[in-house]
Amino acid sequence: MKRKYRNEKVKVGDWVYVGDYMYDSKCKYKVLGIEKDRVRIIVEVKDNDEDRPIINGWPTETKKTDCKLPSGTLGWFVRSWEKVKKRCLNIE
Repeated sequence: MKRKYRNEKVKVGDWVYVGDYMYDSKCKYKVLGIEKDRVRIIVEVKDNDEDRPIINGWPTETKKTDCKLPSGTLGWFVRSWEKVKKRCLNIE
């Protein structure tokens, strides 16, 4: 099923599914930064074995952005994203 990317408003710490060209991610990614123009976001690349051939990440220290990124992590620029919807489990 092809995901529809609405590029909803997100904040740092939110979880998103990402689209990269003609690829829909199988893993969820945590938002690390939002660029000032809000055209793209930066997500943390971690534990993404299913997506690694396409979304492999780069060290956050090596890219210049207008966001403060934590060092020692891998990041990825994203132009298409869909916010992960939270679901409540009603366990009694």
